[in-house]
Amino acid sequence: MTTFSQLEEIADDESKPFSVRRIAEALASAINDWPTYNLTTLSDYIFELRKEVGDALTLTNVHAKLRGYSFTGEDVWKKESLCGLLGAWDVEDGDILLDELIRRIGLDI
Repeated sequence: MTTFSQLEEIADDESKPFSVRRIAEALASAINDWPTYNLTTLSDYIFELRKEVGDALTLTNVHAKLRGYSFTGEDVWKKESLCGLLGAWDVEDGDILLDELIRRIGLDI
């Protein structure tokens, strides 16, 4: 089970490829901004995302959900989290699942 701290460590590890660090940094930032108190693992965050966005966590679906939030209450933090999460995808990734991006950096959900 990958923790928030482990994601931060991967993001800071300069021996890792840039793409791996970028994905880890995007995930850590997104977890940190999600309004659910005390999220500590990647799997907890993914669970929260699936409740909000749906099972298919793709770039398109995250963008669509992001547009639906307001600028009040918890929506502000959810918007911030999803904006950070968008950094996990590269332009050439297309609409692949977030699960695939996570597997690319050697992590399990």
